[in-house]
Amino acid sequence: MNFDQLLTEHIGEIGPYQIWILIILSSLGISAAFSNVNIVFLAAVPEHHCDVPELWNSTLNLTIDKIRSFSIPLDLENGGYQKCHMYNRDYANLSLSAVEAWDVNGSDVGLTPCKQWYYDKSRYSTTIVSQWDLVCDKQWMVAFVQSIFLAGFLAGAMLSGQISDRFGRKYTMIAGMILTLISSIALAFSPNFIVFTILRFCVAIFSITAYTVGFVFNMEVVGPSWRNTAGLSVQYTWALGYMVLAAVAYFIRNWSTLQLVLCIPIAIQCILVFFIPESPRWLYATHKSKSAQAVVKAFAKSNKRELPEKLLDDITISEEKNEKRNGSSNIFSLFRGPRLRKRTLAMCYAWFVCSFVYYGLSLSSSSLGGDPFINFLISGGIEIPAYLFTHICFWKVGRRYPLSFVFFFGGVALFCLLAIPRHMTTVTIVVSMSAKFLISAGFGMVYNYGAEVFPTQIRNLGVGTSSTCSRIGGIIAPYVSLLGTYSRFAPSIIFGLVSFLGGFIVLLLPETRDRPLPETLEDAERFSKFKPKRNDLNEENGVSMVPLRSSEYASSYDDDKHV
Repeated sequence: MNFDQLLTEHIGEIGPYQIWILIILSSLGISAAFSNVNIVFLAAVPEHHCDVPELWNSTLNLTIDKIRSFSIPLDLENGGYQKCHMYNRDYANLSLSAVEAWDVNGSDVGLTPCKQWYYDKSRYSTTIVSQWDLVCDKQWMVAFVQSIFLAGFLAGAMLSGQISDRFGRKYTMIAGMILTLISSIALAFSPNFIVFTILRFCVAIFSITAYTVGFVFNMEVVGPSWRNTAGLSVQYTWALGYMVLAAVAYFIRNWSTLQLVLCIPIAIQCILVFFIPESPRWLYATHKSKSAQAVVKAFAKSNKRELPEKLLDDITISEEKNEKRNGSSNIFSLFRGPRLRKRTLAMCYAWFVCSFVYYGLSLSSSSLGGDPFINFLISGGIEIPAYLFTHICFWKVGRRYPLSFVFFFGGVALFCLLAIPRHMTTVTIVVSMSAKFLISAGFGMVYNYGAEVFPTQIRNLGVGTSSTCSRIGGIIAPYVSLLGTYSRFAPSIIFGLVSFLGGFIVLLLPETRDRPLPETLEDAERFSKFKPKRNDLNEENGVSMVPLRSSEYASSYDDDKHV
């Protein structure tokens, strides 16, 4: 008997104790969102222009408007004053007559780059941008910080699966959370940009380790019919954390203080995870039968079920046999047959689209115009109905066409941004959030879909490879968003085109709803794109198939979403 049968037939697929574990593990999504997208506020760019201290400190009693008009050229394209240049004048020897003689329009005066900047503190008292002057020729550093963070996600995701498989879910998660807390606190006291970047990289590695292991753990403690819900519950709390971050950032405008406050939920979670057991699936898989039986009995007691001892002994044997079934494979196995090769490339592209466009829209939410805190709140809130939409599509429609739909119309929405005038802020926000809704739904879809497309023999490998492409998309996204400083149309064109093409490319994937899944590479080659008219659960066109085993399904979620 395998573990799924034990849950379904004897323990109960879900019960009070399992729900308690799910609540604790799902809450990891909140702190993960804090660590991931808080850079929007930590590195917010205040309104700024060149600072001329000679004018500010002069005895001429000049108003701020006069100082700006005498020293800063107008930005005729975007309005306001230019941010990176000033008039090339002699500000050292000031007199009232000399100042009054200056041509206010500056038509007869050359320009010179800023040496220092004045930052408007009406919205942010301090950010890393204003503290270390990450503007003008240094603005690429903000994109670099987020790219390094997502590179840390990639490294952490690759290591977390191996570590948790060896040392267990619980203690890997505890170690990741404690190290996340330490590095997050240290981040708030970063003395310079280099230290800040290094610590953000560390936060990424440790936080994604805790989040990924928690995601897997969440799906290992419930039965098959609750597994989709368990997986998506972590994504719902991610969206909740996203919205809470907007509220916290609204009241705390100093980046260092904000970073420290965001450490509080991490500290609470470090305590709570000590009160949950180790994953019984992992315990059985590593032949720790006595410990596994203790957890299973606790589940059964909570669900008011009685379990025979002989039944629990059989689980150990079953898992041991399953472990011996797995053959060796490598990344080239994903490209052996023409069908599997096309599906591998299509799934890798789908994951790339999700991360690339998701982070592009998330990181630019504060630059849409209007109140950046409201925009960020809406950007997070829109994800909850997006995941509900994913749930409904999976239950009622399927995988293939809904994923194509969200990519295609997500691209269309981004193209529509090109036609909206700059002053129509509300329309811009509505269209942008529509695109965010669709891409967030797509992110929820590719997780389950990825686990179903690849055959059991290489399922973990397939999902892991696809997720690596997702990380690459996330690393590139901040630099594409940076193009918006040169052309406001460039990011929408690039993100829109990538998403629009995805709507067609994912049609290369097969529909997997209500179908038994392929076990071997040969099965994958004979797995048809469309569901047969006569659906035989044991055989499809001569392909031998079995339902996805629980241990494989859980381990296939070896990577995190926002990531």
